[in-house]
Amino acid sequence: MRKSWILVVLAVIVICIVAGCSKEVKTYTDPEQPIDISVNKVFVITLDGENMINGIHWEANYDTSMLDKIDEKHGLNGSTGKFVFKALQVGDTEIIMVYVQWSASKEMGEEITWQEPKVFTVNIR
Repeated sequence: MRKSWILVVLAVIVICIVAGCSKEVKTYTDPEQPIDISVNKVFVITLDGENMINGIHWEANYDTSMLDKIDEKHGLNGSTGKFVFKALQVGDTEIIMVYVQWSASKEMGEEITWQEPKVFTVNIR
């Protein structure tokens, strides 16, 4: 009886692995690599160079009807910014990552862009 139980447990584990039951979330760092994702699946974009001490950080601009940003973390002194998205519906869209700094010399809320935006292409199937 014990051998049968072990075989059943092993069969369930194998089926889950083959069927994609794992919670692996893919991380993207290169805007040249298209993000191919299914509806309701989650993915991560990480970009280096944040320094929240000086107000320098990445911001994500995207179509909220296609994607939901479910988490965002910013770091200090050259660390990585992390953005977690969920695909909402079938279609193609872009995430435009802009590297900005809050400016004390500008009007409240205005930002200075430090480099060219990074554009990630997202293909939702």
